[in-house]
Amino acid sequence: MKKFFLSLALILLFTPGALADTWAGKVEADAITLMAAGSTGTLTALDILPGQLVEADDTLGSIAVTRRFAPVSGVVAAVHFQEGDTLKDTVLEIEPISPYVIYCTLTDGVSAENAALHCGETLFIKCAADGSHRAFGRVTSVDGTDYQVEALGGELYIGETVSLFRDQDFVKSSLVGRGTVVASETIAVTDEGTLLSLNVARGDHVERGQLLFATASSKTTALSAPCEGIVVEVLAQAGDSVQEQQTLARIAAGVTLRADVSADDLDRFQPGQRIAYLRGDDPHETPRQAVVTQLLIDTESGGATVVCLPEEALLPVGLSVTLTDEGIGD
Repeated sequence: MKKFFLSLALILLFTPGALADTWAGKVEADAITLMAAGSTGTLTALDILPGQLVEADDTLGSIAVTRRFAPVSGVVAAVHFQEGDTLKDTVLEIEPISPYVIYCTLTDGVSAENAALHCGETLFIKCAADGSHRAFGRVTSVDGTDYQVEALGGELYIGETVSLFRDQDFVKSSLVGRGTVVASETIAVTDEGTLLSLNVARGDHVERGQLLFATASSKTTALSAPCEGIVVEVLAQAGDSVQEQQTLARIAAGVTLRADVSADDLDRFQPGQRIAYLRGDDPHETPRQAVVTQLLIDTESGGATVVCLPEEALLPVGLSVTLTDEGIGD
């Protein structure tokens, strides 16, 4: 009888079904926000590293402002100082060529790829009412989920709400936000210090990015974190010369765990369900908890990518993880 029970125990122990199933995955960044230079100059400090957790408005570095460039294309409407003057407040004013500017916000549900807007890229615009008014424009500034677009052509009405797309055919999946059309106003270019050189005069036509003037100043501009999150990538270092709106770092508002599962395993996952995961950098393989948030179905294979929200806010992007069926159904 003892031999029988011993044999049965060994059978149960080595039966494949008794082992926990696992799925290989990785930590991925979620909702990327770009940290951009607020002005052109020399990067005097940038005190962040990949994987670092930052709070919104944390001071992460500074820029020494030495040169100013045209923020928009237009005509120089006024110049208030001469070379050698000590600057204060508005140095010159530019009347934009475009009659419209659009103040925009990223819409809910925009993918991380579409949310990564860059100054200078072209977007296609149509009115939200019936789509009859259409135009195209260029992104001129990005501040977290808010951005501005300068209309370059087409027909829009002041005050109307518009939708903005990356695709010129207004494909729904390329939607990047909505905004309101307002009339362009004269742009005041300000600075402090001594005016070393003045490169434009009243009445001159200037292109966005064209050098306007250079100053001698000890003034620095602080670089602040645009959001709370994890630094995914640092793209500059102290001592670099940077341009206004140049991307200095990419910050993820959070991270998710993603793992591919086959069609046979798909019915074992559902949104809202708790599941365990193991970190690839943990030699003790301590189980941690996550919650399934999405199943991204692959229509060709019938499988899916399981997206989970981990209990740990600070996880290195790219870290290998293992999902296990321990905790499935909890």
